[in-house]
Amino acid sequence: MYVIAAQECMYDARKGFSSCGDDWKSFIIGHMGDQYDVVESTSMWEIRLIVFIRKSLAHNITNVAKSKEATGIGHMLGNKGGVAIGFNYLESSLAFVNSHLAAHQIEISARNQDVQEIISNLKLSGHEDVTTSYQYTFWCGDLNYRIEGTREGVVQLVKEKKLNVLFQNDQLYAEMQKNNVFFGFEEGLISFKPTYKFDRGTRAEYSEELQRVPSWCDRVLWDAYEGSPLTQLSYDAAHELMTSDHSPVYSVFELGVLRPYVPKKFGTSLIGLYDLHARGLPAMDANGFSDPYITFSGSFLKRSGKSSTKLKSLNPNWIDEFVILEPIVSDTEYLSHQFLKVAVWDRDIGSSNDLIGRATISLDGRVDGDVVPFMLNLRKRGIPDLQRILRPAIIRIGSSESQIIELVLQSSKGDSSLLGQAYRIIISNIAGLK
Repeated sequence: MYVIAAQECMYDARKGFSSCGDDWKSFIIGHMGDQYDVVESTSMWEIRLIVFIRKSLAHNITNVAKSKEATGIGHMLGNKGGVAIGFNYLESSLAFVNSHLAAHQIEISARNQDVQEIISNLKLSGHEDVTTSYQYTFWCGDLNYRIEGTREGVVQLVKEKKLNVLFQNDQLYAEMQKNNVFFGFEEGLISFKPTYKFDRGTRAEYSEELQRVPSWCDRVLWDAYEGSPLTQLSYDAAHELMTSDHSPVYSVFELGVLRPYVPKKFGTSLIGLYDLHARGLPAMDANGFSDPYITFSGSFLKRSGKSSTKLKSLNPNWIDEFVILEPIVSDTEYLSHQFLKVAVWDRDIGSSNDLIGRATISLDGRVDGDVVPFMLNLRKRGIPDLQRILRPAIIRIGSSESQIIELVLQSSKGDSSLLGQAYRIIISNIAGLK
């Protein structure tokens, strides 16, 4: 699979093409040859994205979607913003986002805001946050984050090959460390010199025009659900390509995908959630409170689950309430590769409910009856909304809620300043239970 992204891609189209976008797409398709099919392509002004799959694998692609969000002047013009393509490959889901963010050294907050706006308004999977809707999300483009320092100082450090010193002063690295942007995303080790700004046709020296500070404007980031196998094999810049004032970057990944599963065991398994707590939720209503409830969903479930709504609370708990979920397939091998999506909402009467935050729980290691604590970090618009630590519970599960035969709660221990407390998931196969 190949994914190609471009920004500021504008030139006079060749004869026979009505636009630069059509010309660009045709040229790329011709270059890839007849062994590859186009999964999807999309453009917004000068921002372009296309995904290729080897023809022999194309039948594994389903649920293809694309979307775009402009963040330029007036949040309407497409000179800045992002485009995205999402799809399923076998039973795994992948999304690719290409963005061109706000320019100039001082516009860190504007770049962060662009990312949040793109995440909020891309609609690849209904109204869900694109960064929590797909098992694998890859984000690339001219992100425009700069290196803090003087032009002369940065150029000298590049000559001395002190890339680690430069990276410690990279704006994107600093903002991600502070959880101000791209929460949950990762980036590989940068071992190539800054990719901006050069004079076209040469890479001998950084451009003196406009006295821009050399920077790693061009990046590749990724995010994956907990436990998803992903390895970055390479991350580098193609400085030999000199048609732009940026050098393009590229990355190669190896990742694991889920295949269609044939059950080896039959019966009924239930997932039981109990003793849910939240602390320090944001006030979403004019009265200074929220009316929160929690939803649980996943493609492996027969239907989604939902807690009750707690009125006027920023510190809700559902101590005496079960949320019971029934998977489509009860086989624990299958369930161990699934992901449970969690969302916290504020109920509104007379208008649509407001999202407070989302998270995803891997069921790997949580389907064999052991009690394993974990912590959820809810996110919204690419930044953390709430960090939650959940209180331990042991749940024995029957074929229906009425057949739950034993429940043992362990007392909460630790500092009362914890933002939340833990629940555990126990899945029991109950085939033959009477």
